Amino acid sequence: MTMNLVARSSARYKAETLRVGFHIDGYFELAKWLWNDDRKVALIPNGNFCVTEDDRKCAVWPAWSKRNSCDKDLSEDNVMFAVRTTKKYHEERVPIIQRTWAKDAKHVIYFSETADAGVPTRVLNVTNVERGFCAKTFALLKEVAGDPVLMAYRWIVMVDDDTLLSVSRLMKMLVCYDSRELVAIGERYGYAVLHHYGYNYLTGGAGVALSNTLVKHIIDNGCSCGADDAPEDMLLGMCYSRLSIQVVNSFLFHQGRPVDYANDYLSHQQSVSFHKFNQIDPVEVYSKWLQVNPARHEEL
Repeated sequence: MTMNLVARSSARYKAETLRVGFHIDGYFELAKWLWNDDRKVALIPNGNFCVTEDDRKCAVWPAWSKRNSCDKDLSEDNVMFAVRTTKKYHEERVPIIQRTWAKDAKHVIYFSETADAGVPTRVLNVTNVERGFCAKTFALLKEVAGDPVLMAYRWIVMVDDDTLLSVSRLMKMLVCYDSRELVAIGERYGYAVLHHYGYNYLTGGAGVALSNTLVKHIIDNGCSCGADDAPEDMLLGMCYSRLSIQVVNSFLFHQGRPVDYANDYLSHQQSVSFHKFNQIDPVEVYSKWLQVNPARHEEL
């Protein structure tokens, strides 16, 4: 950006009425905002700005794939994967999870409102709703906070029953954080963040990793749902904001499917998660994008 554009954008920002709404894709939203300027400022493509380093003479490229993981170990016994599910998906979605990423996870618990020895499930005393899983999520957190066995896990990874994960990549990420601190990691969205009452939140479908310290802190400080079908990720975001907790954003978590992103965008990543099974083969997606070959060394 030229300094002229920076100055013009700064003046425009100060003069505009700040909108209330969701903030999801910062790159797109900035490009759209610039285009909506009176002068229709457009992005100019330039091949020297590369997504991956290749044979071209790249001036800039991301180095995420070469970043070393933290020099620590995290035992599989320190991580519990909490899958939120419901009766109608016990036979449709849960088997897919069990065929894919759950094989790499030592401790997986399927939380449902219905007892099912075939899964098996851990029953939560809530009524299932079609959307906005606030009651189920907070019941799950209370279950964890009130059970010394579950609180012994350093990390609680909450996912939907149509979330796909790379367990090994997630483990490499978690070793870089201290579970004794108030930590929440995932894909960050925002609501009304330009206003004093706005807040950031971690989108639930992409999966959220919570330190056990944070789980207890959330429950002990009275965070709860306004309604059973309220959006749980936004309610948790409001809770984080009230408790002055800064969420950790990672671009390796994805609320969408791989087909929802540009291939060049994904090509330089070692993705941790994708979400939604509709109109895809989830087993194929897992195999292509998330499954790690033990013989191949990967670094985040």
